[in-house]
Amino acid sequence: MPDSSSRYHPAVRAQYESFPYPPRNPADELARLLLTEMDALGKVSYYCFQGRLDLRENIRILVAGGGTGDAAIFLAEQLRGHPGEVVYLDISRASMEIAMARARVRKLDNIRWVSGSLLDIPQLDLGCFDYINCSGVLHHLEDPVEGLRVTASALAPRGVLGIMVYAKYGRTGVYHFQELMRLFGGEDTELAEILGVARSLIHSLPNTHTLKCGPIPLTSQKAAELEDADIVDLFLHPQDRAYTVSELYDWLHSCNLELVDFVCSRHLYEPETHVDDSQLLGLIGRLPRPQQQAIAENMGGNLYKHVFYTGKATPRRIDVDDLNNIPYFCDLVPLSAEERRLLQEYVMAAPIGRKCRLHFPRGNSSFEIQITPTTGLFFRFIDGQRTLGKIIKLVQRHARAAGIQRPDLKKEFRQLFRQMSCKHALLLRGRTVPAYKTYAELQAGCKPRRHPEGLAESGGL
Repeated sequence: MPDSSSRYHPAVRAQYESFPYPPRNPADELARLLLTEMDALGKVSYYCFQGRLDLRENIRILVAGGGTGDAAIFLAEQLRGHPGEVVYLDISRASMEIAMARARVRKLDNIRWVSGSLLDIPQLDLGCFDYINCSGVLHHLEDPVEGLRVTASALAPRGVLGIMVYAKYGRTGVYHFQELMRLFGGEDTELAEILGVARSLIHSLPNTHTLKCGPIPLTSQKAAELEDADIVDLFLHPQDRAYTVSELYDWLHSCNLELVDFVCSRHLYEPETHVDDSQLLGLIGRLPRPQQQAIAENMGGNLYKHVFYTGKATPRRIDVDDLNNIPYFCDLVPLSAEERRLLQEYVMAAPIGRKCRLHFPRGNSSFEIQITPTTGLFFRFIDGQRTLGKIIKLVQRHARAAGIQRPDLKKEFRQLFRQMSCKHALLLRGRTVPAYKTYAELQAGCKPRRHPEGLAESGGL
């Protein structure tokens, strides 16, 4: 086996051995499952396979740079009881030990553990993968182009990559603070020594510093919650770069990859989020899509990371008008029956003609939808089991009984879907694809066994 650190900056590997990231306590798995925003398999299928492919069946997944295990654990939980496999790969043995401990607590046996660098993928003989997660890794490489090419080389013919890299403008304050830290010591300074300096500086920053008044302000409360590993990764990393939208497209094209779509804060890539002037929007609308997204990024100035799917060919988009698709409410994973009931009651009570603000329990921030005479009916009949065709028939029947004249229900659904899918609160799956597990169903596999004295079994930690 090759030396897994041979082509990595030595300080990068040393950092993650001393400060595994993100900081995680394996015992917390008994109380909660962390969801990673691009790894919900229903979401991957929706964006990359028109919602028609059940990625739980015989899928091979690589987590390239698995850290302390967030993505690997979430993906493996979704594959519990299915024949798929997750391969975890990371250069930090300390991080891998934490990830393995978390898997033991959850009693997961569908993860293959590999110690190594993603740069050594061709020599590791791992095979090909249908989905590769590579989150927060490539921007820490000396040569991100090489890193992306090597990682993409492990894709199956129809495979896709889920990537997170830093975005430039939203991290302005971070880079200002990194430069401030460099003034206090060189590369030879021990991380443990300079941590105290970093904490003191964070609490001493004036409100004029871009870390305090920038697009993603670091409040006093957030600063107090930072653990040592957070500070090291954010402010003391020895190798760190960020991308604009334009640089991102150039990077992907240099590796013969196509952007499928951004899958986090999608509305921030839309010019209409930032521009009200219809004449200006018309001018922007004549530009190529990547240029429109770059304009939106520059207008907003608050994107701090890019989360997206990419592959060797851009897949066809899902057909929102396909009556055989099944709509379902989700918050990274489908809502439970109780969560769906509360949402339906809230929307059905909203005044017609007004905008209604929705708050979802987990991954989605709040957002607004326009209430029409049929909005409540759509919410009433979307249950994650009925096809769009059946839903439209039910809405039509009840609308007529209520004296509501809305002939174009496809258009009504299309409008509702556009408003909700931008936050992934409403997605589609193919009729032959079984429903995805809710949060409670995913966490059920981690319920601790109880001893007679009432103590929970710790999972061997």
